[in-house]
Amino acid sequence: MADFCRLFSELERVSAHLATAVDLRLRREAGLSLVLFEPMSVIASRDRCRVYELATELGVSSGTASKLVDRLEARGHCRRRPNPGD
Repeated sequence: MADFCRLFSELERVSAHLATAVDLRLRREAGLSLVLFEPMSVIASRDRCRVYELATELGVSSGTASKLVDRLEARGHCRRRPNPGD
C-alpha cells in the first residue's frame, strides 16, 4: 500500500508541475490563464452558449460559471448578451 501512496503522490506532483507549465505558456502566448482557458474552450465549441450550459459542461454551479463569464468579458474574450428566450 505504501508504494501506491508514493506513486499517487508522485503523480500529483507531476500533474501540478504540468498544470503550472501550461498555465504559464497560456498566459504568455494567449493572455489567458488555465482557469479561464477551459470555459473559453467550451464557449468556442458552440454557436451560442448559455451560462447554464457552461456550468453543466464544466461541472460547476451557475454562479461560478457566471463569474467566469464576467472575468472573460472584462478581459475582452467574450461578450455577454441577454437571452431573448429567458
